[in-house]
Amino acid sequence: MPRLAPVSKSPSPSFPDDLPFDHKTVLARLDELRKRIVLSLASLLVGFLVCFSFSTHVFQFVMAPIRAALPEGANVVATAVPEIFMVHLRMSVLGAVFVAAPVWLYQLWRFTKTIHPLRKAFLPILFLACVLFVGGAAFGHYVLFPYAVRFLTTVGSESIHVMLTVGRLFSFYTQFVVGLGLAFQIPTVVLILSKLSLVSPQFLWRHLRIVILAIFTLAAILTPTPDLITQCLLALPMLGLYMVSIGISWVVTRGGKD
Repeated sequence: MPRLAPVSKSPSPSFPDDLPFDHKTVLARLDELRKRIVLSLASLLVGFLVCFSFSTHVFQFVMAPIRAALPEGANVVATAVPEIFMVHLRMSVLGAVFVAAPVWLYQLWRFTKTIHPLRKAFLPILFLACVLFVGGAAFGHYVLFPYAVRFLTTVGSESIHVMLTVGRLFSFYTQFVVGLGLAFQIPTVVLILSKLSLVSPQFLWRHLRIVILAIFTLAAILTPTPDLITQCLLALPMLGLYMVSIGISWVVTRGGKD
């Protein structure tokens, strides 16, 4: 009977000694990340305490355009004992994110400033994102959300007394305003993709028809009302921002060639 040849063990893979991996560097980055997270959380806690101390004024600011849009005789009520307190609590958390934004965004910049493709452009990107988010939120707060409330509470409600619960109204407001702030980030996204050489102005212009369809679809999803006016109020500014984004991409692409 022939003897089988012994199975040879495959040699364990060897790695070169010159791999760009340094345990000390990784540990130092993790320690820096921990420090940035702690400082960011501390700023959010301080912002929450400040906002909670002035939550009544913040509540009046949020409710002012809503009350102006409600039909005559409509009321905003609370149907549970802790509902008003929970609204002030959630409002303070949301306000803390805005109040502490300079601190935690600065910590984010300090940690990510070594990323090579975006190192020099991080602060302009951050500034643009903040301006667009505040602009989108303000547009929703002063224009689109009051119009949506007016439309939803007046159409077919001649014989119905409108009473809105404060908890659901604030949830609706938060989703609406934050969603608009995020929807207005089109130039920011295009700027990042252009910096990474993933899109070009020619590419953006070539897909303009698809983008128009996508914008109006997104506007139909974000807006709570089925009427075309509300959808256009959101879609047209987003379309304008997209056209601005093509110009931003052109500037970035031209600057990269110089």
